[in-house]
Amino acid sequence: MKNRIIEICELGQPKSIIHRENEPISELIKTTDLVEELNKQLLLHNVSQQRELLLAYNEEVNQCMVDSQHILDESDVNDFLANNCG
Repeated sequence: MKNRIIEICELGQPKSIIHRENEPISELIKTTDLVEELNKQLLLHNVSQQRELLLAYNEEVNQCMVDSQHILDESDVNDFLANNCG
């Protein structure tokens, strides 16, 4: 399993630069892979207002992905909550 992401050094399209816990150098990663990995890393079990937090997160991510067809929307949040939060 990869070490968790502790810093996003540069959020770009199509790739971003990240820094992982206990890793000496930064890593270049596809931005879509970064989003998927962060969604897994940021599971929000036992947190109230999960839906609102995820919608705000998606809005932030979408601002950086305007040229992408991988835009996250409300249905993605609903699917995520249905599949991961009971």
